[in-house]
Amino acid sequence: MQLFYAYIFFALLASFNYAKFITSRNNRFAVYAGLCAALSLLFHQTYIFWWIGLLTGFLIEKRKKPALLYILVSLIAPIVYLIVILTYKGGLSWSTILSFILGDFNGNAMLGLSWKGICLSIINLIRSFIQVHGYIYNLIRGNLLLAIPGIVSISLILLAFLKPPESNKTNISQRFSKVHIFLIVLQFIFAIFSFGNAEFMVMIPALIFMLIPFFAFNYERFILLIMIAMAVWNISYGLIPLHYKSQAQEQFLCDAALSEKNIIIIASDDQLIKNMLYYKTGNNTIKSVFKSPASMKIKGSDPEILEGVIDSALRSGIEIFTNCLDKQAISRQSIIEGDQNRDFFRKYETILAKSWKLSTGTKSIYKIERKF
Repeated sequence: MQLFYAYIFFALLASFNYAKFITSRNNRFAVYAGLCAALSLLFHQTYIFWWIGLLTGFLIEKRKKPALLYILVSLIAPIVYLIVILTYKGGLSWSTILSFILGDFNGNAMLGLSWKGICLSIINLIRSFIQVHGYIYNLIRGNLLLAIPGIVSISLILLAFLKPPESNKTNISQRFSKVHIFLIVLQFIFAIFSFGNAEFMVMIPALIFMLIPFFAFNYERFILLIMIAMAVWNISYGLIPLHYKSQAQEQFLCDAALSEKNIIIIASDDQLIKNMLYYKTGNNTIKSVFKSPASMKIKGSDPEILEGVIDSALRSGIEIFTNCLDKQAISRQSIIEGDQNRDFFRKYETILAKSWKLSTGTKSIYKIERKF
């Protein structure tokens, strides 16, 4: 089972046990819920919000024992984290604890509040249900037959809403619904602070479809049509294109880095290149691959550091390659980065080294030279 499915699986299992607790009033389900919530939290730190949501449900109980049992069994998560910190980080201190807990956010994720982040969060909330990529237009333009899955999906959604489910006036479990709506709100707020990172909204569709039965009668046909529409769209425009996506550009950079020449790589996704090199060599301390200027600026580093690396390399006759100058399809990354990479490289001569014409657009590698 992939990690992606594991943390959702255990989180949903925690909610299932919380529902069993509400109907049976048996404290053992509070224990099961706490254990499952802790396991989902161990797979990914953002599931702390799922844990908090269920904790809120237990705290509003008139009895204290269920909440106490839920908290006590959940201690497995911080205990495991502390063991990992002691063995992996080599010592226990506030800095090592924060470094470990915030590991995902000190890496590729970012935290902050801006109007751009709010807009991206709304867009990515939609993208949590259906895959929307800048390359879809290019795919359909290249072959009109590829519009058929989209037409099928939209038709199924329209068919579902022609006869929407009836409103459920009784609402058999207001508490369960309110707790999980609170959970959705917490997770979406966190996504806003993460500049609309879609990864942190992946549980929202599961929660929304789980809650529909609590608000509607005769919902089976409605959900079935929506699910089929989503599956057709996401498989056709998400999974299949990404599965067959050419990595020729990244492979070129890897081959350059592995060549006998002393070469510097400035990559739009430096972590991907480092991972590919690690897979091939087993070396996770690659020093010749650098972040793009835009990535450095977004992470809070001064791009002038990169300027010093480039100037030093050019004086030493070291070749420099980059894939940061492509005209990107509209995406979260392209919106956040804007023209920062192009602006940075204007002070250098950029020579086209190789390009590939793909259905998703033209991908290119440029060689950086001193401007005369």
